[in-house]
Amino acid sequence: MLLPIRDVHKPRTRSPVLAMIVGMNAGAFVVQLAMGMHRSVWQGGVIPWEIARGRSLEVASRLHPGLTLIAAIFLHGGLIHLAGNMLYLWVFGPGVEYRLGRGRFLSLYIASGVVGMVAHAYTNPDSLIPAIGASGAVAGVLGAYLCLFPKGRIRSLLVLIIFLSTVDVPAGAFIGVWVVFHAVAALMAGETAVAIFAHLGGFIVGCIAAERWRRKE
Repeated sequence: MLLPIRDVHKPRTRSPVLAMIVGMNAGAFVVQLAMGMHRSVWQGGVIPWEIARGRSLEVASRLHPGLTLIAAIFLHGGLIHLAGNMLYLWVFGPGVEYRLGRGRFLSLYIASGVVGMVAHAYTNPDSLIPAIGASGAVAGVLGAYLCLFPKGRIRSLLVLIIFLSTVDVPAGAFIGVWVVFHAVAALMAGETAVAIFAHLGGFIVGCIAAERWRRKE
């Protein structure tokens, strides 16, 4: 198993938007713990049935379906879920924010998350299971990174049972394995609480947006 540690060529600059996003996700998780995980997921999670039909279940205490598309990308199902997403964002995000600028980086993050959730909804149109997580948004950052830094290298922790080591992995290979894993999972998945197509949808948005912005530079 490989866990990303840092971008070998990380620019020596601050990433205020990245720090803000991480802080917002962490703060939202604290709120979730305070109000109860089940309640928070039910109130702010994206229910595919609502998005696919363009109408609400009309159940008290739920946000409007359109608002859940934003709220859900800041909610997580547990500490591991949160930590995993934030780790990838912290490793791949600085370079992307540096190249795109603060405003574009924030737009990319939100757009990737929203489009990812919509992709999940339309591939599971009858599901009443709330979907949450920043995975689609983070996937968009990965897609942008791959486009902007095709020759980048990611220092990763190699875990083989009890053996630990670090290795520099080409970003293309690291992200490529991630994409293949999720593509296979998507083909094998039926109705699921894990928003596989949210990951892939967000990734595609990141690739397209970064490529268009890169050509304008």
